[in-house]
Amino acid sequence: MPIERMGVPMRSKILFLAMAFIMMLSSAAMAYNFEISPTGRVDVGAATSINFDVFFNPDPAGNTFGTYSFALFFDNSELQWNAASTTQTPPSPLTALFGDPYLDSADHISNFNGASFAADPTINTRTKLASVAFNIMNTDDDGIADVWFDKTQLSSFTIGGNSVSITDQNSNLGANVAPEPVSTILFLSGGAVMGIRRFWKKA
Repeated sequence: MPIERMGVPMRSKILFLAMAFIMMLSSAAMAYNFEISPTGRVDVGAATSINFDVFFNPDPAGNTFGTYSFALFFDNSELQWNAASTTQTPPSPLTALFGDPYLDSADHISNFNGASFAADPTINTRTKLASVAFNIMNTDDDGIADVWFDKTQLSSFTIGGNSVSITDQNSNLGANVAPEPVSTILFLSGGAVMGIRRFWKKA
């Protein structure tokens, strides 16, 4: 049925349903989540090290944020964890009660944590939980995440008094270290020019 031939009640219903759908999408987008930053394809250029920060992004109204722990996987063919330059920053009054992060396998860092004997704080703003440092060994632009949350570590956060998992939310789960595009283009262009020159000399 063309919209112009619909009665007012039908058009009102469609408009109401459309608005309800938009509000549902908006509320889903505003749900709290955990984030690794920077994310996506990270152009590092000639850098020899990089820090990935882990954030908690609260709901607009804020969240009561309690004891937590999380772990990270990383691609150890491209990155080497720098424990000395890695820092934890639990929101006050939480503190890292259970020690420092440690490497429990070649590509897995465990024991990022925060806890407190005081009341859980209410978090209203984007809050950094850790800054994780790596030395860059190489930058294979394979499109595969090089740093990502260990999604198997369940019930690792207390939000509003309830245990939740990183996978309970639409969390950013990874980042990919890659060479700088301009450098790659120059490298390929140079190779092409050299190839053409050799071809001309043979001709």
